Amino acid sequence: MKRVLLVKGFIYNEKKDDILLVKNRDLKWAFPGGRVETDQTLEQALISKVKQQTDVDCQIDSLLYVKERRTAWEHVCLFVYKATATGDFLTVEKDDSVFHARWTSIPQADDLLQEQDVALNKLVLESGVPYILPQEN
Repeated sequence: MKRVLLVKGFIYNEKKDDILLVKNRDLKWAFPGGRVETDQTLEQALISKVKQQTDVDCQIDSLLYVKERRTAWEHVCLFVYKATATGDFLTVEKDDSVFHARWTSIPQADDLLQEQDVALNKLVLESGVPYILPQEN
Protein backbone atom coordinates (compact mmCIF):
# COMPACT_ATOMS: atom_id res chain seq x y z
CA MET A 1 0.00 0.00 0.00
CA LYS A 2 1.34 3.39 -1.02
CA ARG A 3 1.55 6.10 1.67
CA VAL A 4 1.03 9.72 0.63
CA LEU A 5 1.75 12.68 2.90
CA LEU A 6 0.08 16.01 2.08
CA VAL A 7 0.37 19.42 3.75
CA LYS A 8 -1.89 22.46 3.49
CA GLY A 9 -1.63 25.87 5.07
CA PHE A 10 -4.39 27.94 6.66
CA ILE A 11 -2.58 31.24 6.15
CA TYR A 12 -4.38 34.08 7.86
CA ASN A 13 -3.85 37.83 7.39
CA GLU A 14 -5.04 39.20 10.72
CA LYS A 15 -4.89 42.86 9.61
CA LYS A 16 -7.32 42.34 6.73
CA ASP A 17 -9.18 39.28 8.10
CA ASP A 18 -8.35 37.37 4.91
CA ILE A 19 -6.98 33.91 4.18
CA LEU A 20 -4.83 32.74 1.29
CA LEU A 21 -6.49 30.41 -1.24
CA VAL A 22 -5.44 28.77 -4.49
CA LYS A 23 -7.58 27.41 -7.32
CA ASN A 24 -6.04 24.08 -8.28
CA ARG A 25 -6.01 22.34 -11.66
CA ASP A 26 -9.25 20.54 -10.71
CA LEU A 27 -10.81 24.04 -10.57
CA LYS A 28 -11.53 23.76 -6.84
CA TRP A 29 -10.44 26.36 -4.30
CA ALA A 30 -8.22 25.09 -1.48
CA PHE A 31 -5.58 26.08 1.03
CA PRO A 32 -2.13 26.19 -0.61
CA GLY A 33 0.02 23.09 -0.19
CA GLY A 34 0.70 19.72 -1.73
CA ARG A 35 2.62 16.47 -1.57
CA VAL A 36 5.58 16.03 0.78
CA GLU A 37 8.65 14.80 -1.09
CA THR A 38 10.75 12.03 0.46
CA ASP A 39 13.64 14.38 1.32
CA GLN A 40 11.43 17.03 3.01
CA THR A 41 10.06 17.55 6.49
CA LEU A 42 6.40 18.55 6.73
CA GLU A 43 7.47 22.12 7.52
CA GLN A 44 9.83 22.33 4.53
CA ALA A 45 7.15 20.97 2.22
CA LEU A 46 4.51 23.47 3.33
CA ILE A 47 6.81 26.49 3.20
CA SER A 48 8.09 25.56 -0.27
CA LYS A 49 4.63 24.74 -1.68
CA VAL A 50 3.13 28.01 -0.42
CA LYS A 51 6.07 29.97 -1.87
CA GLN A 52 5.92 28.06 -5.16
CA GLN A 53 2.14 28.42 -5.61
CA THR A 54 1.63 31.99 -4.33
CA ASP A 55 5.04 33.67 -3.93
CA VAL A 56 4.15 34.27 -0.26
CA ASP A 57 6.64 33.40 2.49
CA CYS A 58 5.18 31.89 5.63
CA GLN A 59 6.05 30.61 9.07
CA ILE A 60 4.23 27.67 10.65
CA ASP A 61 2.48 28.46 13.92
CA SER A 62 0.66 25.26 14.83
CA LEU A 63 -0.92 22.04 13.61
CA LEU A 64 -4.70 22.53 13.25
CA TYR A 65 -5.82 19.02 12.30
CA VAL A 66 -4.91 15.77 10.56
CA LYS A 67 -7.18 13.95 8.15
CA GLU A 68 -6.66 10.36 7.00
CA ARG A 69 -8.08 8.36 4.12
CA ARG A 70 -7.38 4.71 3.33
CA THR A 71 -8.24 2.73 0.26
CA ALA A 72 -7.09 -0.65 -0.98
CA TRP A 73 -4.15 0.94 -2.83
CA GLU A 74 -3.16 4.02 -0.79
CA HIS A 75 -3.07 5.61 2.64
CA VAL A 76 -3.28 9.43 2.49
CA CYS A 77 -2.44 11.61 5.51
CA LEU A 78 -3.23 15.33 5.26
CA PHE A 79 -1.69 17.73 7.80
CA VAL A 80 -3.31 21.18 7.94
CA TYR A 81 -1.20 23.87 9.60
CA LYS A 82 -1.98 27.37 10.74
CA ALA A 83 0.69 29.68 9.36
CA THR A 84 1.50 33.37 9.27
CA ALA A 85 2.52 35.19 6.12
CA THR A 86 5.86 36.96 6.47
CA GLY A 87 7.56 39.70 4.47
CA ASP A 88 5.72 41.56 1.72
CA PHE A 89 2.68 39.38 1.27
CA LEU A 90 0.03 41.77 0.00
CA THR A 91 0.65 40.81 -3.61
CA VAL A 92 0.10 37.20 -4.59
CA GLU A 93 1.73 35.73 -7.68
CA LYS A 94 0.61 32.30 -8.85
CA ASP A 95 2.79 29.78 -10.63
CA ASP A 96 1.86 27.20 -13.29
CA SER A 97 0.84 24.56 -10.72
CA VAL A 98 -2.33 26.53 -9.82
CA PHE A 99 -4.84 28.51 -11.89
CA HIS A 100 -5.35 31.34 -9.43
CA ALA A 101 -4.15 32.51 -6.01
CA ARG A 102 -5.62 35.27 -3.87
CA TRP A 103 -6.37 36.66 -0.43
CA THR A 104 -10.06 36.11 0.33
CA SER A 105 -12.41 37.20 3.10
CA ILE A 106 -13.53 34.50 5.54
CA PRO A 107 -17.23 34.54 4.45
CA GLN A 108 -16.28 34.35 0.77
CA ALA A 109 -13.72 31.60 1.44
CA ASP A 110 -16.38 29.58 3.29
CA ASP A 111 -18.44 29.69 0.08
CA LEU A 112 -15.49 28.83 -2.21
CA LEU A 113 -14.12 25.90 -0.20
CA GLN A 114 -16.33 22.94 -1.06
CA GLU A 115 -14.71 20.22 1.02
CA GLN A 116 -13.92 22.15 4.18
CA ASP A 117 -14.67 20.10 7.32
CA VAL A 118 -14.26 22.92 9.83
CA ALA A 119 -15.80 26.41 9.71
CA LEU A 120 -13.12 28.94 8.85
CA ASN A 121 -14.14 31.38 11.56
CA LYS A 122 -13.40 28.60 14.07
CA LEU A 123 -9.96 28.00 12.53
CA VAL A 124 -9.13 31.69 12.96
CA LEU A 125 -9.75 31.37 16.70
CA GLU A 126 -8.13 27.94 17.03
CA SER A 127 -4.64 27.98 18.47
CA GLY A 128 -3.91 24.41 17.36
CA VAL A 129 -1.09 22.26 18.67
CA PRO A 130 2.41 23.79 18.71
CA TYR A 131 4.62 22.59 15.88
CA ILE A 132 7.90 21.41 17.41
CA LEU A 133 10.89 20.48 15.33
CA PRO A 134 13.49 18.01 16.61
CA GLN A 135 16.66 19.60 17.95
CA GLU A 136 19.59 19.34 15.56
CA ASN A 137 22.84 17.99 17.03
